[in-house]
Amino acid sequence: MLLIHWRTDTDEFEEGQWLKGRIYERRCDLSPDGSLLVYFAATHKKPFGTWTAISKPPFLTALALWPKGDAWGGGGLFESKDSLLLNHWPNQFELAPDFKVPGWLRISPLGRHTGWGEDEPIWSMRLLRDGWTRGDGWERRNPRNPDLLLRMLILRIAERGEPWYVIEHELVDTTSGAVQSLGRSDWADWDRSGDLLFAKEGKIFRLPHGNEPRQIADLSEMTFEPREPAASAKTWPEPLTK
Repeated sequence: MLLIHWRTDTDEFEEGQWLKGRIYERRCDLSPDGSLLVYFAATHKKPFGTWTAISKPPFLTALALWPKGDAWGGGGLFESKDSLLLNHWPNQFELAPDFKVPGWLRISPLGRHTGWGEDEPIWSMRLLRDGWTRGDGWERRNPRNPDLLLRMLILRIAERGEPWYVIEHELVDTTSGAVQSLGRSDWADWDRSGDLLFAKEGKIFRLPHGNEPRQIADLSEMTFEPREPAASAKTWPEPLTK
């Protein structure tokens, strides 16, 4: 899996590091300013098997790493730029050797049942925090035009020969009742300008209201390539001010 930094204001993409393993994207989160990524990953090999880490995107090189060893829970959510909720069991809060967290970053458990579940409840918590609501599936209104509604429908889970989640998205004009289906897609959301962004079949599209979707990236043919992190990816950001 490849981590890419995407500037949604200019649609510029900066390729970062690959991981020969699995990143559980529904248990990952960006800090509010985008400077840090918390992610849950697995290779199911020594020394850790599975782990949660903090890095500076678009790099995966860990600044902090908590060994997990299993696939229950894992990952985390940023409450704020200086507060992380870690989704580990209480006995899995010890950092791996040679890692430490700066004093300005507070690490706390993810609620009373921290570390339990798989993608849930952490995925739902992130969606709710980011403005999604439960309706006919998950729904989120356009930040610039509340009459436009994005709907995410989970059709199937864990069926052989298919992605783990089979998802469709559709765009609903709540004034006219018109529905525009995006078909089977991997991800979709509004950007700050009110454009709809979505991904399917390894490609990323931008859909301004009243226009046709425009492909802005094709990642479908990319293959693993070992890459060293930038020097800046190996150090924590400076202490944050309120």
